[in-house]
Amino acid sequence: MVVGILGGGQLARMLALAGHPMGIRCVVLDPADDACSAPVARHLHGAFDVLSDVYDPASFRNQLSEDLLDGEKVDRSYPHLYSSCLLSYVSDLKSFSMQQATRANAAMEKFAEAYRDDPQIRVEIDAWDESMPLLRRMREAIRLKCDTPGLEHREQYPVEGLQKLSGELAIIGLSPTNDNHIFEEVAANDGIDAVDYYFHSEANAAEAAERLEGKIVRLLDVRDLWQELETL
Repeated sequence: MVVGILGGGQLARMLALAGHPMGIRCVVLDPADDACSAPVARHLHGAFDVLSDVYDPASFRNQLSEDLLDGEKVDRSYPHLYSSCLLSYVSDLKSFSMQQATRANAAMEKFAEAYRDDPQIRVEIDAWDESMPLLRRMREAIRLKCDTPGLEHREQYPVEGLQKLSGELAIIGLSPTNDNHIFEEVAANDGIDAVDYYFHSEANAAEAAERLEGKIVRLLDVRDLWQELETL
């Protein structure tokens, strides 16, 4: 049996843990990346009211003149079917998704700057083979960026926020398996010296220490934290 839970807080976590011995699997919907129920249930971390860029009429890709959906019919009466919640990447592909918009925006900014400021590059781009869809769409996107400088691909994850953190960091409610993309960003941030990781299982603790190799990692049982908070 699979049970869906709206909200991935402490109550959802307790329900998922209670259902596990009875063979009940829980799926929680919570837009927060750090929902505390994520380590013990399948976590849908997107939002049903936010359209995926693929289907969002206002997204950069859908400003191009060509129909990039190749004639696919979108039923606007059911927007949740095209939401970021259902269409966002999972597992190792989250790392790719976290960087995708940032890298695309940086590349498009450089293309647009060169097209505006360098006549030779403008001539070369204008001469790209019209019969090749990728080049044709790329040229249109560069021109569109020049005409609308504020047009950008939407960021799905606050990557810059993670990259700007420094000092010590406490991690609660994240799984090094399901949220490995976040652990990778923390591990790559040289400004973070030490990490307190509150674990629920010894396996999670060992994997967190491995993923954060090179950092000072203090492994703390999250149940001790909950007991401490209950006494306040």
